[in-house]
Amino acid sequence: MADKTVSVPPEELTALVEQITEGGGAAEMESRGYSMRPMLQFEGSKVRLTAPGKLRRGDVALYRYPNGKCVLHRIVAVRKDGTLVCRGDNNVRTERCVSPAWVVAVATDFTYRGKWVSCGAKGYRLYWKTWLLLWPLRRLALPVYHRLFAEKKKA
Repeated sequence: MADKTVSVPPEELTALVEQITEGGGAAEMESRGYSMRPMLQFEGSKVRLTAPGKLRRGDVALYRYPNGKCVLHRIVAVRKDGTLVCRGDNNVRTERCVSPAWVVAVATDFTYRGKWVSCGAKGYRLYWKTWLLLWPLRRLALPVYHRLFAEKKKA
């Protein structure tokens, strides 16, 4: 029997992930978009998600805004009032008031160059901590990089 691929809108996929993780299971989904590069590549990386526990700095959270938009970004800070500050690794923009109630699931593993990597692995923890420390420099460099990359793509 041929393998069938089914395209599911992100909002519906997020609802399925929520149902699976609430029941104690884990869900896998393919990444879409460029916001989590270099960790996740557009259409190629997979992410394994489970129900959120205590949300911490460094977690990669799948959350749904009240308007239905679904996002998979890194928690860069947890404020004293409990709200989350989130950002895609490849983004300049920071989401400053993400409610923990919006979080549907958190990543436990992901694929990088075809191999599964645990979010608890020492090397990965070093990656995200370094990535966050370099934010002031990346914030200045990313717009330049994006302009150069966009120009090369057009040519």
